Amino acid sequence: MPEIKYIKWGIANTYLKENLIEINEKLKEYPIILNKVIEHEKEHIIAKNWLNQRKVDFKTSVTFKDLFPFIKKHPIAFLQQYFPFSYRENTFFIEWSLLILYLLTAGVIFGIYEIIKTFSIRPNLFWIIIKNMLIIGLIVGILTLLGSKALKSVNKQAKEITN
Repeated sequence: MPEIKYIKWGIANTYLKENLIEINEKLKEYPIILNKVIEHEKEHIIAKNWLNQRKVDFKTSVTFKDLFPFIKKHPIAFLQQYFPFSYRENTFFIEWSLLILYLLTAGVIFGIYEIIKTFSIRPNLFWIIIKNMLIIGLIVGILTLLGSKALKSVNKQAKEITN
């Protein structure tokens, strides 16, 4: 059974050599999320090598939707968790899998940029596409937020009417 240590940094981490799981102490406020995160981190203890660690991350039962209430209240913990460099207890850490993932993502985006720049008549088409994607994403986000508020309001009114 791994030792569980509560910390103030990030969301959760597993250290195989020490048989240690570190979990943000603020997750205690969310017992359902805490249990899911502990189970996920225990799977990391079982998966010994780097490839199996990535399989655990891809096949996890902990989703962003599950973590969102915690992330909404503690966004710094989310940023700390997914920043590839950290400095704790007089040690500098590099999370290589995150760094590789970010570099691959940047490479794909750069490749798409180069393809659009090469085959497009308009040199700024890439930035026009990005701007329009952001506008559409913002509109969808606002509509989703308004829709969920309207749904809650309708449900509340329906509950009051039926009582």
